[in-house]
Amino acid sequence: MGYWIKPFIACTLLLTLVGCSNENLMNPVSLIHAPTLPNQEAKVREAVQASLPHGSRLIVPRRANQLSAIHFICCNDEETKDAVAFFKENTSQMGLILLREQNDGTWQALSQYPLNGVEVNDAIFQDVTGDGRPEMIIGTTYDSTSSAYLSVLQYEDDEWQLLLEGSYDELVITDLNQDQLNELYLFNLWRNESFTATMYQFGEKDQQLEVTSRLELDPYVNGMEDPILAGQFTAEQPAIFLDLGVGAHSAVTTVLGLKDGQLVDLIDGDKPEQDQYVNTLKPHYLPSMDINHDGIVEVATCSEAVGSEGLSYAEMPFIENWGAWDQKTKSFKTVAQSYSHYGAKLRFIFPERLIKQLTIKEKALSQEDWQIQFYAITEDQHVGEELFSLYTLHKDQLDQFEKAWQAKGLEFLLLAEEEEICYLAVRYPQANGTHYMLSDEEIKAGFQILQY
Repeated sequence: MGYWIKPFIACTLLLTLVGCSNENLMNPVSLIHAPTLPNQEAKVREAVQASLPHGSRLIVPRRANQLSAIHFICCNDEETKDAVAFFKENTSQMGLILLREQNDGTWQALSQYPLNGVEVNDAIFQDVTGDGRPEMIIGTTYDSTSSAYLSVLQYEDDEWQLLLEGSYDELVITDLNQDQLNELYLFNLWRNESFTATMYQFGEKDQQLEVTSRLELDPYVNGMEDPILAGQFTAEQPAIFLDLGVGAHSAVTTVLGLKDGQLVDLIDGDKPEQDQYVNTLKPHYLPSMDINHDGIVEVATCSEAVGSEGLSYAEMPFIENWGAWDQKTKSFKTVAQSYSHYGAKLRFIFPERLIKQLTIKEKALSQEDWQIQFYAITEDQHVGEELFSLYTLHKDQLDQFEKAWQAKGLEFLLLAEEEEICYLAVRYPQANGTHYMLSDEEIKAGFQILQY
């Protein structure tokens, strides 16, 4: 058991939210060389600058395999290293430059390719042709409100090959047909007019990325949350998860997969219009994720915390219900529950043994300090005894609260700390046995700091 302490013990917590992917599919990062030493990157930067027009500067794509202006890849059949760098010549001209390492360790610029737009939105280096070498999947934009312009590039035999170009609002690269070769999926949303998902596969005959499926989706949505997640819907069914905004602040989730090689809506595809989204409607955006790390992506919905009846939406604390799809019942089974407070920047995932047995109340201690109280739910669905509280406190307030807890015979558990804030738990004696008593390990395992 851990220690419930009065002295101040420092600890840190790193939260990383990840989806899941097909383990048999080549990871895009495996096609990129390991991070290079600073002096090697400096050599590349020097070679890039020497090859660009005077006054040009390197730029970092908004979304990429690595958040850097220079990306080390291998786009040839030899064991030589290549590097791709993005640059802006002036306010309206962008491009990329390809360099190759020479036998003497120097870098030589091979070629440049002009790009449309003023910002590089996506820079993905992933094999979509099956040749074992990553293609350059580049998305550029003119402004934050317009669709992105796509260029899928290959450099072969000292020439650039444009495999695909067009516009998109979001994209994802994954292997839904499980043939060990990635497909490219583009999503184009013209709000209230059309919303289309298009699947592209590489055609051996024409040596191009070709449309192999297209699906029209509900256009009456506000937009897609990015990045789009691809992962396992069930153990056998890979899918794409679209978390979509609707109405003033609500959200729904659409899950796309393949059936007989064609894109289908795995949840609502065969339902009448009035029954759409009944399984995934939630009062605010919650991204789909593999929250319990079982390899299956869960889709979230929300329920009002027991005891909060009558509160307004702004005051309402919501319990997050994470559902895994049950193919037999064609519905979601709750496999995890959590509570998130975005002002306090924390999430607590309930122990699996207490799913549907906990409720919460929120208490503002100041504009930035919070107490989140956790209670048992009685058999008749009312608020039971108080079990423990999570606190976010400014460090200059800790001494005051510590004295108050000591006066009541309570001890606190420090969960994490940041520069000015500390996160703590206070557990209360249980009058009705040990069923609801959370161990130190359960509280630590359930606590997360939200990064956004």
